[in-house]
Amino acid sequence: MFRTLTEIIESGYCMGCGLCPHYAPDAIEMLIADSGQMLPTIARDLTAEENAEIVRLCPGVSLDAPLREDKPPKHAYAFGDVGRLQRQIHEERVAVLRAFHTEVATKAFPYASTNIGMRHGEKAKFLEALDRWRPIHE
Repeated sequence: MFRTLTEIIESGYCMGCGLCPHYAPDAIEMLIADSGQMLPTIARDLTAEENAEIVRLCPGVSLDAPLREDKPPKHAYAFGDVGRLQRQIHEERVAVLRAFHTEVATKAFPYASTNIGMRHGEKAKFLEALDRWRPIHE
């Protein structure tokens, strides 16, 4: 069916679960698309092995039932309205992300009650250590 993550995304089967970046963290980042859904963004070509593992484990393609269509192919048959559930999940995800965005934009989040701070003097030590730090490859 699918051979690459790009095919999964372009076909609309990506659920935005965030599993794929774990198999290629230097190549895939989850970003919010215009639709409000989190989707993977690919920064470099994935190896055949990375694509194979992602396609094998992707929950978006592990369900064989097709989305409900007005005129599904003659060989297609779904034993439930998975499309309705996918739309419901998408709508809930968009609502949650909008609420989160509002909280961040109004500076209400992060919440003071769950936020942690640094001990006195730790920030200065950290910044000093950053000033001394040099990449290994230099």
